Amino acid sequence: MEGKCTKAALLLGEADAVFVTSGAGMGVDSDLNTFRGRHAAEKGWGKREYAPYHMSKARTFDSEPHLAWGYHLSRMEAYVRATPHAGYHYLKDMLQNVPHACVTSNIDSHWERALGEDAVVVECHGSMQWMQCNENCSNQVWVPRDIDMLIDEDGKAERVPRCINPECNEYARFNVCLIGDVAFCTRRLDEERKRYAAFEKSIGKDAKVVVLEVGAGTGIPTVRRESGRLCTRFNAPLIRINMDDAALDTSVDVGHLDASNVDHVSIANASALHVLSQIYSEWVKQKVK
Repeated sequence: MEGKCTKAALLLGEADAVFVTSGAGMGVDSDLNTFRGRHAAEKGWGKREYAPYHMSKARTFDSEPHLAWGYHLSRMEAYVRATPHAGYHYLKDMLQNVPHACVTSNIDSHWERALGEDAVVVECHGSMQWMQCNENCSNQVWVPRDIDMLIDEDGKAERVPRCINPECNEYARFNVCLIGDVAFCTRRLDEERKRYAAFEKSIGKDAKVVVLEVGAGTGIPTVRRESGRLCTRFNAPLIRINMDDAALDTSVDVGHLDASNVDHVSIANASALHVLSQIYSEWVKQKVK
């Protein structure tokens, strides 16, 4: 792994622009659960055997709103309580003088907290820092209120907030894209995508671009496919960090990523924090030479 981290540090050190793409594996070192895999939450919720799947279905907010709200409030509390781990800050240091942007499937807003509000970040599945109408009546999002944040001993929300539109009486929910979701409010996401598109357009055709992908699994391929698109668009090398699935030729990658590129780096069998720590150490060494 040491040689791969050295190569990754060299690529980042020579880059004119960096795109960071990330999935749930990036949050594990902040003690956050993944949706699937070894770090998925084992504990059920409301006697549901597989809580994450059931509670992430859009219709659960209609059929069992108090239970759905209780589950998601517990998740939001975990995200707010958790501190973005040092790996985020290693990256911030390495990228401080390099144009960069981030695409993430995570809904914890840790990238924004770590890189700052001015950073170009696309949260492609939304964020639990915001709320919306369950039916998306008016394309609005708003910040949750403390009064809406109470959970009883059975894991249910003590009250279910309503939409802030006075002409609407629907329940509210978090502004995240749920399973089977046709009412996801894309207002924030659309603005994030505009900034991201402008950033991408600003990168010169001769620029050395590097794509750094961290903790993005194959179960929900959004992030991996964006990595492949960027590598093709800029003829860029991919640095892939993934504990269990760092291969460059999975079914998700086929058709999106040229796995034959000798400049790609794949690093497996280690946590995101451990790998980023090693890359950062190598980057510092190269910087002082």
